[in-house]
Amino acid sequence: MAAGCRPSLVRGRLAIVLEAARVWGVPLVVGLILIVAALLKTHQLATEELREQTALNSRTFLTLLVLYETALAVGLLSGIAPGLLRWLAIITFAVFFEVSLYQGVMKYGGCGCLGKVHVSPWVMLAGDSLVLVALVLWKPPTLTGRPLWDPLRLGLTAAFYAWLVFPLLMHVVYYAPTGIIYSLRKDERLRVFVTFDYDEPPTSEHLLTTLEQATGLRLALHPRLEFDPQRLGPLKAKRIPVWSVMESLALKQKTAARWDRVSGGYEVRLAAPLGHAAVPWLLSALGAAGTVAIYLFVQQTRRCVA
Repeated sequence: MAAGCRPSLVRGRLAIVLEAARVWGVPLVVGLILIVAALLKTHQLATEELREQTALNSRTFLTLLVLYETALAVGLLSGIAPGLLRWLAIITFAVFFEVSLYQGVMKYGGCGCLGKVHVSPWVMLAGDSLVLVALVLWKPPTLTGRPLWDPLRLGLTAAFYAWLVFPLLMHVVYYAPTGIIYSLRKDERLRVFVTFDYDEPPTSEHLLTTLEQATGLRLALHPRLEFDPQRLGPLKAKRIPVWSVMESLALKQKTAARWDRVSGGYEVRLAAPLGHAAVPWLLSALGAAGTVAIYLFVQQTRRCVA
């Protein structure tokens, strides 16, 4: 190869790399941003009981937002219907921009966009602006040679979405607060006071019996939970509200647990029904790997038939 051809070859390859970055870089970055935001919201929903003062900060709304952000991210990363998803992403970040602007003007301390990670609304406003500019300038690739909704690609996208959402929903539904439990504090029946004078850590039976007598409610510990009295320590307190004792009892469990309403009262229940919080993620990874294997097998079969 002549020496003069080498610069042209390098420039040609660089042009290919830059074109690939222009075409696929924006959906890759935006998709990852959405996934990170969804994961941080999920962490908050899995470890915190929300005040739920309005519909927009309720558990239901934030869960739906997690599902939506994850779906949009998976769609952008998969490359399915890029033109349609580009406009959907523009509308989404335009809404995010308006929310950040409102929160900044109203002097909110944090936007709440990233769960427990407190970020100034003005910082989020700047980030939303950059994403919007990138999406407007982005020119999605044309789908020459394949239909808009390729069944195989659509099936792969749907499967990946399902496997990613499965552990997220498990953490949201079976959450375990690590701090204030607002549902207990809002229950007027649990605002009565009790007095304890235990030189030795009380058993769960003694503790729950005292609380039941004070409130008239049925309070129980799920059979799968093993309570270690030593974690609670000697208990000496005068006129302490029942909700405070119940809060401590849930937080002192060996495994993540929370109080759930049951007929006639409350029960402390396990927050990881599959045994461990990591199990849903393991099942998700195995399912995703199996989906990829099936996809590659079908693709190979198509080539052989063609």
